[in-house]
Amino acid sequence: MAIKSAKKQKKTWFSIVSPKEFGNYIVGETPASEPQSLIGRSVQVNLMTVLNDPKKQNVQLTLKIKSLRENTAITETIRYELLPSYLKRMMRKGRNKIEDSFIAQTKDNINARIKPIMITKTKTQRSKLSLLRKLTREFLIERIKTQNFTEVVNDAISTKLQRELRDKLKKTYPLVVCEFKTILIA
Repeated sequence: MAIKSAKKQKKTWFSIVSPKEFGNYIVGETPASEPQSLIGRSVQVNLMTVLNDPKKQNVQLTLKIKSLRENTAITETIRYELLPSYLKRMMRKGRNKIEDSFIAQTKDNINARIKPIMITKTKTQRSKLSLLRKLTREFLIERIKTQNFTEVVNDAISTKLQRELRDKLKKTYPLVVCEFKTILIA
């Protein structure tokens, strides 16, 4: 004799809305039988679709659902990341790539993992590369200490943080690229 399966619950659709700093744009929809099961889910979104700006197609955001309001899921930004294909296109023969990874604490006591990436114009001495890495780390730790996490991500999206870093480092050695590979909550 066959065993009867449990009665299936009807699922309802919820709209996923970007954070208010991106204009509460609807980034997608998801079904759920229980609304509380949505909290904590993460969604990956290309920044170009959120801002409607083709120049931002190389950046991917990860949004985490933090609360529900009627049939909409409210999100917060937890990760900013450059696409690997974009990083490969930037690298050329006769240049050096400088990468680093460290944790910096924000004003709202969130430990943020920062992964800057810089590419020099020409081949460079190892001592200059080490100095650039050290100056980058010092500048970013001091700068991030004065802002909360959403402000740091917004400055990275608007490239304000990258321009400030490049202006600080160009006195040491000229750079072609000064970007953030990843900014995330550690």
